[in-house]
Amino acid sequence: MHQLGENLEQKEIQLKKELASVLLSKSRKLIKEEKFHEALQTLREAEKLYRELISAVPEEEMELKEKLARVLTGIGGICAKLGRNEEAIDAYNESEKLFRELIDALSRDDLREKLAWALLKKANILRALHKYDESLTHYQEATEILKELSEKGEKNNLKLLLIFSLLSAAAILMKNGREEEAEGFFAQAESLLR
Repeated sequence: MHQLGENLEQKEIQLKKELASVLLSKSRKLIKEEKFHEALQTLREAEKLYRELISAVPEEEMELKEKLARVLTGIGGICAKLGRNEEAIDAYNESEKLFRELIDALSRDDLREKLAWALLKKANILRALHKYDESLTHYQEATEILKELSEKGEKNNLKLLLIFSLLSAAAILMKNGREEEAEGFFAQAESLLR
């Protein structure tokens, strides 16, 4: 009887993993169709499943946390699109925390790139809310990460993200009367465009 209980538990875990994967696919489809409220609800369901799985399958904790971090980044993006900025910031805060934990444990550059992406998205929201100092901090951190990753290899998307980050930080510095610092960021962006 004990064996039967373990088998049922394993099947339930497998079904939850599969359902979470299906929900992610469904959310991407809904986003393409611009059905953002439905996509958000779908991602919230996936978030709940990943949280349950992290508790239920400790030997897969890192893999599941990475999936949860990606789901939270998606939630942040949809919330921002819907004008639910505080919810977006909360989701980005949690995804940022998870990506940092994963980077510390796994030291993977793809995770650093995802962290930089989440930082940029959060910085954009903070900037729109006129929280310039906080926004600048996030742009600067994203810039440092993207510079390091760009130096390791030539990926055009990283270069474009880096240019965007540099120009965004420069704009905030200019707005705050820090022209000399802003010129340094503009110069770095210009050198990447050549």
